[in-house]
Amino acid sequence: MLDITGIWAGSASKVEPERRITVPASTSRIFYRFEQTEDLKSTLKSVVRVKVNGTEILKELADFKPGDPIDTGFFDVPMSMRTGSVGVVISVSEWADKPENAKLISESKKFEITYE
Repeated sequence: MLDITGIWAGSASKVEPERRITVPASTSRIFYRFEQTEDLKSTLKSVVRVKVNGTEILKELADFKPGDPIDTGFFDVPMSMRTGSVGVVISVSEWADKPENAKLISESKKFEITYE
C-alpha cells in the first residue's frame, strides 16, 4: 500500500532519496518519502513513527489521500544522537482507537545517517 523509499537532507523540494546519507553534525532535519504502491479508494488515517537506533523520536498522525501518490515527511534528530552512524526505521500503522489495535501498513528497511 505504501513504500518508504528513502531519506535525504537539505530541503523538501530537493528530492534525492537514498538508503544512506552523510551529513554534518549540525544537520538536524531529515526528510523521507512515501509512495503509494496501490491506488487508495479513500483517505487512509495513519500514525507515522520514526525510530533512531531503536528509540522512537517521532509519532505523528498522517492522512494519505487518493490521487496523491507521493508524500514527503520530515523528522529532527536530537543533537545527542548526531554522532557516528545511526540507523533509522520509519513505520506507518492504521489509526486505531487503541495502540494495540493498530495494524502495521508499512515499515522501511533500515536507513543510515552518518554524521561528520
